[in-house]
Amino acid sequence: MTNKQLKNLKDRFWTTADQHRAKSSLKFIEYAEHPLIIIEIYLNHNT
Repeated sequence: MTNKQLKNLKDRFWTTADQHRAKSSLKFIEYAEHPLIIIEIYLNHNT
């Protein structure tokens, strides 16, 4: 995965997380953790 692709993926995760947060009563830490975990798993798997 190129740096550009990784940035696009990260941006999509955060956009989706922000949309879900806006529709719920979640706090930042409650919605931020999930996209970060997915990115970490992906990066660890591909190294």
